[in-house]
Amino acid sequence: MSLHNLPLESKSLLRRAVEVVYSLKVIEDIEFQTRIGLNRSEIYILLNTWNELTIDNLEFSIASAINNCCNELLFGVRFTEDQWKNCMRCEPQDLIKALNAYRLSQSWPIIIPD
Repeated sequence: MSLHNLPLESKSLLRRAVEVVYSLKVIEDIEFQTRIGLNRSEIYILLNTWNELTIDNLEFSIASAINNCCNELLFGVRFTEDQWKNCMRCEPQDLIKALNAYRLSQSWPIIIPD
């Protein structure tokens, strides 16, 4: 399955989650690679090649990093409701649905009920 075959809203929310984790520096540099699985320069490359990604060409480290960024925003980094809406421009439940669709496309189990 191509990443392009995910619903556009899901794909956009996943990219936004990666972008927020990267650009807002919500995770300290010293912890970034440990928590996300890629360093900031690798995330920068990921964001700049996003439209070329398919499920078939995703390396495990990239696939995991997308998942990890979403999990950090949902369960790791603490935002107020207003901060969340300003950063993500959606409800947390919307990101959960996008993450579930993504995890299914990776043949990973759904661990977050939507």
